[in-house]
Amino acid sequence: MKLPLVEELAADIFMNAFSPKFDEAARRAAAFVQGSLYARYYDLPMESLLQTNPAGFAQRCLQRAQAEGHQPGGVSSNGMVIEQAQILTTHNLAILFEALDLTRALRPQLPELARRCFVSVCQLLLLEVPRYQHRLRNMKNAAYAWRQMVFFLSLLSQPEQESFGSWAQQHLDAQPRQLASRFAPALIRLLAVIQGQDAPQPGRVFLGWAVGSHWLLKPTA
Repeated sequence: MKLPLVEELAADIFMNAFSPKFDEAARRAAAFVQGSLYARYYDLPMESLLQTNPAGFAQRCLQRAQAEGHQPGGVSSNGMVIEQAQILTTHNLAILFEALDLTRALRPQLPELARRCFVSVCQLLLLEVPRYQHRLRNMKNAAYAWRQMVFFLSLLSQPEQESFGSWAQQHLDAQPRQLASRFAPALIRLLAVIQGQDAPQPGRVFLGWAVGSHWLLKPTA
């Protein structure tokens, strides 16, 4: 099968450019998630994504990263742009679900898959690691799990999404206070989108990369 599957690019050698298949992957992903929870949560620019424009894909990613505080230069800035590319392409999820008819095959498992993702997010953010760089790596992986969770939720019905939201709130409330309070804005944003609140929604979109200190982390001494 000839599918535009995209790689995970290395932030330390990223040259602010993407191959043409990234634009194709983003266009096909946009058609798959159009009107869904995923598209609303990440505020996808549907009109531009549905048009073929390989030369403009990198610029769209950069513009979205700039809206999140991107500054020129550095690994973190590169990571922010790459993360936006992963969001726009769903990092292969939409391509695989469409090509392999995974929505039908995995439909009974999707609620549990979403819950497992959320559990993994909490576990990764609670890990005690000695180096701040390792904490940033866990943050990036937690954002990956969160993005997959939002994608899975997008394939569920409104009642199922609301049921997940209630479960997620209870699960977060049961976590240690330092996580429950810090991560609350991310869950608040997701719940607002599930409930169909108009923009601007409260809370914050959970992303793994940031320039400077991540809002979920405090630097270690």
